[in-house]
Formats: sequence, C-alpha cells, structure tokens
Amino acid sequence: WKKKLKMISKTASSFHILDIKGKPLIAKYYRDDVPKSCIQDFVKNIIKSGEEKPPVYQNDDGYSFVYIKHNNLFMVIIGKYNLNAMMLLKYLHAIKKVFTEYFNQLEEESIKDNFVVVYELLDEMMDYGYPQSTDGPMLKEFIKIKSHKLQIDPKSLVTSVGTLNVEGISNLVKINFSTIVKQFKNENSGDNSNKITIPKEFTNATGYRPPNIHYDKNQLYLDVVEELNMVVSKEGRPITSKIEGFLTMRAQLSGTPNVRLGLNDKVLFENMGHGGKKSIELEDVKFHQCVKLNKFEQSRSINFVPPDGEFELMRYRLNSKIKPLILVSCKTKRHGTSRIEYIVKAKGQFKAVHFAHSIEIRVPVPDVCDTPKFRQNSGSCEYKPKDNCIVWHITKFHGRDNLQMRAEMGLPTMTKHSEDEEEEEDSVAKADKQPLSLKFTINQNPLSGLKVKYLKASEPKLNYPYNSFVRYFIRSGDFLFRR
Repeated sequence: WKKKLKMISKTASSFHILDIKGKPLIAKYYRDDVPKSCIQDFVKNIIKSGEEKPPVYQNDDGYSFVYIKHNNLFMVIIGKYNLNAMMLLKYLHAIKKVFTEYFNQLEEESIKDNFVVVYELLDEMMDYGYPQSTDGPMLKEFIKIKSHKLQIDPKSLVTSVGTLNVEGISNLVKINFSTIVKQFKNENSGDNSNKITIPKEFTNATGYRPPNIHYDKNQLYLDVVEELNMVVSKEGRPITSKIEGFLTMRAQLSGTPNVRLGLNDKVLFENMGHGGKKSIELEDVKFHQCVKLNKFEQSRSINFVPPDGEFELMRYRLNSKIKPLILVSCKTKRHGTSRIEYIVKAKGQFKAVHFAHSIEIRVPVPDVCDTPKFRQNSGSCEYKPKDNCIVWHITKFHGRDNLQMRAEMGLPTMTKHSEDEEEEEDSVAKADKQPLSLKFTINQNPLSGLKVKYLKASEPKLNYPYNSFVRYFIRSGDFLFRR
C-alpha cells in the first residue's frame, strides 16, 4: 500500500520561468521533493532539442513537467510522480493572464523589472503546490506594491538580473518578502496609497464582487444557449449528436444581491413527487464559483451572489438523438473536362414560426477551380480560393424553407493525359470527400427541453425593484454533412 500511496496524483513542487534560450528568470519551490537541477532536464529535452513536444511529459527519473510557451518565455511546473496535468495547465494560463494584467505585456523585460511582484503573486496564487486565488482584480486589491518603488540592492543577490543562475535564484526564493514590504511601508509611511491591508474581497466568499456597486436601474439578463454538434450522413440521418448548453448572465444589480434560479431539473421534480415528462436530466454540469453547491445538492435550486457584469453561470452536456434542424445536401456534376457544377440544397426542419439567422454553408471545392458563377434564390455566395471552398451566406431562413444554390466553376483544360491531369482528378475526388459545414443561430426554446422556472433576486438592505429577462438560443457547433 505504500507503493500505491506514492503513485497518488500530486500537484506542483516548483514553478519556473525561462527565457527562449533556457536561462532561468524565476524559480519558486513549494516542496522539497524535486532537486533544483531538475529544470536542466527540461532545458535539454524541450528547449535545446528544438522539437515540438506535448505540454506534459515525464522523464526517466519519474519527474513530471507541465509547461506553456508565451512570447519568448517558458512557464514550467515540475512535480514528482503523477501530476494533475489539466488543472496545472489551466493554472499556468491563469498565471499568464494575471501577469499580463499587472505588467500590460508579459515579456522577458517585464519579468526582470518586476520580479518582486512576481514572487508576491506566486506566494498568493499557490500554497504548498496547490493553486489558490487566480483572480486578477482581487489580487490587485491585496498586492499593492510596485517593484520600481522598492529600494533593493540587486548586488546582494546577483550581479545583474539579466544573468541569473540557479544558485542566485535559490537565494531569491529565500527572501522574506514580508520584511521587504514592512520596510517599504516604514519608508513610505506618509503615502497612504501604498498602505497594504487585507481587503474583505480576499477573505469573503464574494471576493469576486467589488463592494459598493450602485445602479440607477437594476436589471438581470440570462441567456440560455444550446450548441448543437452533429455529423449527418449523406442520406440525412444523424450519425452523432451532442448538445452543449451554456447559461450566460449579465448582472446589473446594486449592493450584494442573492439570486435564485430554478430549472425543470428531473431530480427536483422526482423529489417533489411530480411526473418527469417536462423535466430533463443534465449531465456534466459545471458551475461558476459563485454558486452555492451545498444548497444545490439540497434543493436543486441554484443560489448565488453574482459577479458584476457578464459571466458564465453554468454549462452542461446532453447526448440525445435529434434530427438536424437544417438539412444540407450537395450534388456534383461534371460538364466535360472544363467545368464542374455544385448543386446545394438547404431544407428547414423546424417550426415555421421560428427562423434562423446568420447562416453560413461551406462547400469544399478543388484547389484547381476558377471563374465561379453563382445562382441562388436567397442570400449571397463567394468563392474563397485560400480556403478552397464556396461560402453561401443566408441572412434569414424560415422554418420549412427550401433553398437552392448552384455554383459553376472552371477547371484547367488539358489537351492530353498528363501528370497535371491526374493531379486535377485527385483534387476533385478529394474535395468530394470533404464534408459540408453549417453555421446558424435560431431564437427558440432549447432542444433539450430546458426551461427556466423562476429567476429571482433580493437585496435585504436596499430592497430595490428590478427587471429580469430570459432569452433562449440554439446555435451550431461542429455541424457537418457527409457527401
């Protein structure tokens, strides 16, 4: 059992920032189970090898590396045994976003000029190798120091920041930054702008929401968007279909309101003793950090204090067999050896009272085509030679509509059989095998049957009136038609 315990997934042991040549700029060690020389293995196998490798790999000694590259910098996390790769990759991108918010641009020079702030951020964003707060605005409320105002003698650490070595970095790690901040406060006691205090946002459960928000008109908007991913056979039958749902909210509410959202959740209906015909069972549900999960588990009601502005409240997934809302087909006709014609038909298979907009149908064509001529009973067409495709744009598509587009294109004329003629035939055959793609948006109720039962907000201290709005959309994701 001890051997199994060692193989349990662990998180970060150290964090490093390297330049394009592999020279270390920043090193932060959270655990002592990784040797300081381990980063040289990354430099040898990733940077100096010049080969493109996946962002996660493990060396022969059992140390795992997770990294991303941004501009001319490598951001690397090292750990022992098996790392939670997806979590750490997301954490690295969060670090990149925070550094960019602090320094405007994340470059080698910005790291060198602000290494004190970098270490302060790393102290707050990770504790003993476990990611903590990665919210930029909240960190700005907590970390107010600016590195260019700190009077630190770099000669006591290294000769120059531009020539840091591993030994110098290890000395940097041992700096007691709290002492530096205390000294900085004493030297600038007359300047209240540099006074560092722990704000309520950092310790409160609603740290993502700034205090003292006020709106003259309080409003709450909710968009329920379902993205349809589907592959359709040439006979018009769905091969695969998947629905990905998103609940996007825009909150313009004063104070610190509590919002309650109710859905026609199957578990809730069964607990209440009602039938489940108008209820749905959601899969892979993911919530924003503001949602109180314990209340959701108890009452299946979504309770939260919303962030100010727009945010994604929830996402879910459903695997269900549904027919394509718009059926697209394509026929190819050859006119001798010099012309080729494409006949594309689009048929609506949703209710006539609804309509789709922003429709885009892409038809792959051979890369040897030229001189296109289009005829369509709706919309407009264009030929994109860089993408080797015809794009049919339709502004508005009503349910039960039947539209058609004809595209005639020229092919190079060959006087005799040659290698060029064979290449032309290969190009035509290759284009005929590529699927058609479809993009659209429909303003109608979700295909899954998800409905918002109620959307309520309350602010006990202010007790103001508000308006709430709910909209439903269906849009295409990866929507492909085989030929």
